[in-house]
Amino acid sequence: NQRYQERLTDTSSIAADGTGNFNERVMWWIDLPDPNIRPRMKIQIFDSKKGSDDLVAVTDIKLLKLFEEALNSNQTVIRKKQDVLAFHPDYPHVQAKISIALEIVPEGLVKEKKCNFGKQSWHTDQHEDYVLPKPFRPVGFSMWNPYAYIDYMIKATIMKTQWSLVMGLLVFPFIPVVFHVVGWIPWWWWLCGGISGSLVLARLVIVMIQKTPPPPAKLKEEKAFKDDIIVEEHVIEDEAIALKAIDPMLRGITPVSDLLEGKSQK
Repeated sequence: NQRYQERLTDTSSIAADGTGNFNERVMWWIDLPDPNIRPRMKIQIFDSKKGSDDLVAVTDIKLLKLFEEALNSNQTVIRKKQDVLAFHPDYPHVQAKISIALEIVPEGLVKEKKCNFGKQSWHTDQHEDYVLPKPFRPVGFSMWNPYAYIDYMIKATIMKTQWSLVMGLLVFPFIPVVFHVVGWIPWWWWLCGGISGSLVLARLVIVMIQKTPPPPAKLKEEKAFKDDIIVEEHVIEDEAIALKAIDPMLRGITPVSDLLEGKSQK
């Protein structure tokens, strides 16, 4: 809760993919029960830049149950490494994931196992249970020392290959099961399934053909045909308008036959 209780790790540089590897241990001396201690641990992640530190995410880990278990048992209480989500207070869509392990050791058992902190957590001059692997971090290329970059690239490639190989080998145990299932299913089931699949495929092909737009040449022909129809409609409409305009004029003219018979229009 106080400034002096803060613990800092080093900076994981060249984290282009947003992943930082630390593997550091931090320590606090606490007296339980202590009403002044808030049963929570706040973890903050910062993006270290030149001249400024930008907050990436923050999270609070509740420790009340852990403290109660340590008080009741008076033994070492361990919480194995697990992932904890952290969020930015102003931008909830910004998320981070932290892998953390917790351990409460009674004062009487502290001296039984030597334990280092910070970067010393990687050293082997402590109890074997507390030796942490050195963090695997990206290394920038340098003309003065290219071997570090080459070594990193080789190790990173091996690690990726190992994971790909493991994921690929996971399929092999299921191959005999697949063959067994295939051999157990009667042949008419396969026939019915094949016919059903063929019908569905044919239906999909028909739908795709119907949705496929016609070629540009055909579109031009259809457009020209529509334009001709529109022109003909306009011509017919113009002729109809002309006839309507002439018709009243014709109504006022007396036919020659009527004039010869002495008839006239009123």
